[in-house]
Amino acid sequence: MLTKKDFLSAYELSLKTNDINCGDVDPSEHCDSFIELIINYIKKGSVVRFQGCGALVVRNKSSRVGFNPKTGEQFIVSARRSCSMIKTVRSSAKGIMQDAKITTKKLRFDLGCEIGDHDAANILVNTFIRMITTVLKGCEDRFSLTSLGAFSLRKTKSESCLSFTPSKNLKEYLKNQQ
Repeated sequence: MLTKKDFLSAYELSLKTNDINCGDVDPSEHCDSFIELIINYIKKGSVVRFQGCGALVVRNKSSRVGFNPKTGEQFIVSARRSCSMIKTVRSSAKGIMQDAKITTKKLRFDLGCEIGDHDAANILVNTFIRMITTVLKGCEDRFSLTSLGAFSLRKTKSESCLSFTPSKNLKEYLKNQQ
């Protein structure tokens, strides 16, 4: 399993390899800013795309009838807001506004302003995408960031796709925004 510690060490290694000095700022602050930025976009309801991996999307799910597979008992699953990872984003998808899409290009720009070093911001985003890609390729089973959530590989009969499980705090925030 990949963790924030792995993410931070990969980012620091990339900075050293590319001869980028972040000055007095600790690289862990960059990682925290990046994760916080993604969380803020999710809280706004924006679509956050990661090139080649998919997108984090906030969806409003309506109530539905569910059942317990063991007993066959039916019950009502209440309406809720949730965040999930999808492979492709369609502009016609329910609840997704065209102008609310945030791509990694936009994240790079925002991070460049926030971090103060555009190259370091690009490396940070690319490191994050590389970590997700290791899960997609099956090299690791999970990439977990405590404050954001966990990315894992979900296999179906026809394909494998990336699954996102939001952190407890993010789930509670989305639940309260209903």
